[in-house]
Amino acid sequence: MTGEPAVQAVPVPPVPLVNAANAITALRLVMVPLFVAMVVASDMIGRDWRIAACLTFGLASLTDFVDGWIARRYGLITSFGKVADPIADKALTGAALVLLSWYDRLPWWVTVVILVREVGVTLLRFWVIRYGVIAASRGGKIKTTLQILAIGWYLWPFPEPLADVGPWIMAAAVAVTVATGLDYTLRALRMRGRRVPEALSPATVPPAAAGVVHALAERKETLATVESLTGGLVAATVVEVAGASAVFRGGLVVYATELKAALAGVPEELLDERGPVDPDVALALAEGGRARCGADWGVSTTGVAGPEPQGGKPVGLVYVAVAGPTGSAVRELSLDGGRPAIRAASVVEALRLLMDRL
Repeated sequence: MTGEPAVQAVPVPPVPLVNAANAITALRLVMVPLFVAMVVASDMIGRDWRIAACLTFGLASLTDFVDGWIARRYGLITSFGKVADPIADKALTGAALVLLSWYDRLPWWVTVVILVREVGVTLLRFWVIRYGVIAASRGGKIKTTLQILAIGWYLWPFPEPLADVGPWIMAAAVAVTVATGLDYTLRALRMRGRRVPEALSPATVPPAAAGVVHALAERKETLATVESLTGGLVAATVVEVAGASAVFRGGLVVYATELKAALAGVPEELLDERGPVDPDVALALAEGGRARCGADWGVSTTGVAGPEPQGGKPVGLVYVAVAGPTGSAVRELSLDGGRPAIRAASVVEALRLLMDRL
């Protein structure tokens, strides 16, 4: 190449601590003692205070869904939110259950079972953190909804026989709570049983990586990577090859959906309409990485590595794409195996697709 293309810098400002998502989380924390005071004032007898407590509990529970959505949608995820959000959730639910048992509206064993499950799942997440993340399941969301509904039913001063519906809802909540707790335990045990992949070494670099580097060097062309599910593995694999510095411009890791637009230039309308796991999104990522890094070729990955489906897309569905001076191409993959196997196979297939175009 006779000249270096201009590289457009895309600054990423730090997420401010004071933002809408964190403010809503903080509000939920403040509402917990307010809710407790209302229940105590009602003595679970006074109608007006019980209604006020129920409405406060419902509003606080609603904020749990709202703050998470805002944080993910607008890229406002912070360390404070990651810590404060689960604390606020467990404080609200735990306080409600303890109060209901204290006033003899709910058997203590129900409160103990639910709280032990909640604390246990949190500890399980820490236990397997080196091996992966236990994603929230659909059952977990059903459990949360049933718990909120059951607690709200107990708090509201329903007349007979409507008041008798509460224990049935709580029974369903307890059943789902126990079932999902067992599911999380089994998933944690399976995850702990997996062998943690070793770091890449020259002996484990796919032959396709060496082929790509050598082919690009001969053509005097350069490469940029844009990765989602592989989280930088394509770039790491390429730079393991001796001589990669002559061809590798750089890479972007755009795990969050909003960063695919902010950093890689994927149209927001496309992401809103199709979601991040889509062939056209993969092509846009490759083109965006090529333009952002000033490279001749861009290669991208996006897909679902597991352990849970994402946005209705099954685990193992992956799109790899390349864009370059001779055009672009995308390949759909349906991969088997666990999360490490899917990510490793995605790297190999992305490099093979690029090699096919060179």
